[in-house]
Amino acid sequence: MKSIWENYNTEIAYDELMCSEFQPRQISYSLCQYLNSLNKEDIDKRKAAAELVQQTGSS
Repeated sequence: MKSIWENYNTEIAYDELMCSEFQPRQISYSLCQYLNSLNKEDIDKRKAAAELVQQTGSS
């Protein structure tokens, strides 16, 4: 399975999540661990739900 971080670019601008390539900042370490624990199906479900909210104008 591809890593969710495979195409993550930290060189373009200041990044609040990562301090260097694939190195989460201390404050975001737990979030990155959680995101890494999700499989593709979990991510796809959450993405679809977020897109639906966006399309319906809900917030």
